[in-house]
Amino acid sequence: GAEARRAEALSAAAAADLLVLLFDATRGVAADEVRIYDALASLGKPMVVALNKIDLVRRDEAAVLAAAARTLGLPEGKVLPISATRRLNLDRLLLAIIEADPALTASLAALLPRWRWLLAQHTIARSCTAAATANLITTPIEIPFASFVPITAIQVAMVLRLARVFGLRLGPGRAKEVVLACGSGLLGRTVFYQLVNLVPIAGYVLGTAVAAGTTGALGYAIAAWFAYGERPSAERVRRMGAALSRQVADRLQPFRQRKEAREHLQQAIEETLAATEDSLP
Repeated sequence: GAEARRAEALSAAAAADLLVLLFDATRGVAADEVRIYDALASLGKPMVVALNKIDLVRRDEAAVLAAAARTLGLPEGKVLPISATRRLNLDRLLLAIIEADPALTASLAALLPRWRWLLAQHTIARSCTAAATANLITTPIEIPFASFVPITAIQVAMVLRLARVFGLRLGPGRAKEVVLACGSGLLGRTVFYQLVNLVPIAGYVLGTAVAAGTTGALGYAIAAWFAYGERPSAERVRRMGAALSRQVADRLQPFRQRKEAREHLQQAIEETLAATEDSLP
């Protein structure tokens, strides 16, 4: 009965590090399932909620998702539409799990090696956004990489996460050496002055775009190094950093205020990285 299901779910959840709750899209979320969900949510553990069999309700997908989110008291974006049999949106489910508990990155990469590049790209995108945000909110003056210390810390953390994704043992000291060996600060300043006369945009916005672009270039180059053993050349990283920075700057160009730029920062970076394969030299 419902009480037995509830007791079983709570018992298993108590020993779990992360909870993935699957509901049936064809049935919706029943009242007893809401009670189970509330009890599980009260445990305070990282949690991902998904609607399985979404392929069977595709014409009504938006309405079904909205109803499930409303019933559970969640924003619509927090309920993922998936199909286990058709493997629909399983990449989104994987990334949602990583978002909920980043400590699982290494374990998931080892269990699902064919998803490693997806995890690497996700890591790079998050790091680009963090570096750009750090530059935007900590640099009141128009000097590229004035926020060099927090950006370097973000890049070191990115290298550590990428190492875990590719199954490498790397300590914080070695990760910092990798970042510094790639000349992160010099790279940022070089790209900034390369673009400053080409991109008609406020200096602090260009510096923010450069923080994102050079972090992305470092991330892609280091991920390829870890995956294939080929150390990137400084020139290739510079060209990649300039290309990414230019694209982010172009996407931020319409926004004249810091607040506007910050609100659209993540979208600009995600769009740039999504076009990476076609646009990078």
